[in-house]
Amino acid sequence: MIALLLSLGTAWPCAALLTRDVVGELASSDAQEVILERNSEGVRTRYRVSYDGNAESFGWLIVTRGNVGEGDITEADEYTFEQLRMETAPELVVYGSPGGSDDAGGGCACRRLGKGDLIMSGGGNIDNGAFALEDTGSIDITAEGFAGPFAYTALSATDADALVAWLEDNDFTLGDTASTLQHYIEDGNYTFVAVTLAPDTAETPAAGRTLPALSIQSDAEQMEFPARMSYTGMAEELRTTVYVLGEQTAEVVSGWSSQEVVELRSSSDPEQEYDDFLRDLATQGPTYAAVYSGQMGSHWVTRFDTLAHRSLHTEDPVFDYNGVTGRWSLEIRVDEDYEHSSVWFWLPLFGLGIARRRKA
Repeated sequence: MIALLLSLGTAWPCAALLTRDVVGELASSDAQEVILERNSEGVRTRYRVSYDGNAESFGWLIVTRGNVGEGDITEADEYTFEQLRMETAPELVVYGSPGGSDDAGGGCACRRLGKGDLIMSGGGNIDNGAFALEDTGSIDITAEGFAGPFAYTALSATDADALVAWLEDNDFTLGDTASTLQHYIEDGNYTFVAVTLAPDTAETPAAGRTLPALSIQSDAEQMEFPARMSYTGMAEELRTTVYVLGEQTAEVVSGWSSQEVVELRSSSDPEQEYDDFLRDLATQGPTYAAVYSGQMGSHWVTRFDTLAHRSLHTEDPVFDYNGVTGRWSLEIRVDEDYEHSSVWFWLPLFGLGIARRRKA
């Protein structure tokens, strides 16, 4: 996972990034999207993160199960995230009209937000001297190079103190997150990918900024999301969407759990009520909402949503295919009195769209 940390001065670990403060204002992230896919080489994980705040340069520390070698870290296609988001988004269904009922016929109108609703960052420049690439006895550098606007170093570590020292020598200040890294080293078989990115400008737009997407291939056998990195983060709660690609429907098999959700009814404020539903569900296990399962192109896609307090991120969710191809898509139903003059969507930093449908 990606943890937002202040790299100079006071350490402020957060949900997903490492950041170097410039003008006394901390950039932060509490929303991220992840694509997990098992392939012939192991597991490919793609990340996309939005942030808000002012900072001159950013970096990620991404904990990845398995070994990561040369050529395994690349820039990911942002359009893939846009497609997945729009096609799997829950539908807002407006019911009712004078003399009508839920079971009546009638027309419907659907709308998903388009690309114009997305806010994406430019490439930026990379400081070629960002990392000191010297090994210690407990750290091996397994890969280094550039991926689009990113500079990266992949580290294999057997000692947490040595890893923390290396990161701090390279301006990554971890604070309490250092103890979380100890857990991963004790578990074994993890690679720590340190990434730097310099946006075009330190001034972030009011609506936030979405960083370019990054892809990491490893030789891992299981698909997992390192949620434990959020436990010591600065964000009080973290919103995460995970897309699992394969030939079958996926589910959470350990660490967390997942619950298939096909319909919710809203009385007044579907955005708030959906968020409250995700919060409540997260406390049960904790649990992801599985809100979509279906065919998209050559892949079967399952989408999982959560909005969870950082204290719930004590384990990493592990995902796997369940042997079936179940089809469902979440509908959020509201009555005709719902005021929908403004576009409703959640995860505003990602510009997530919804589909609208009206039944007379």
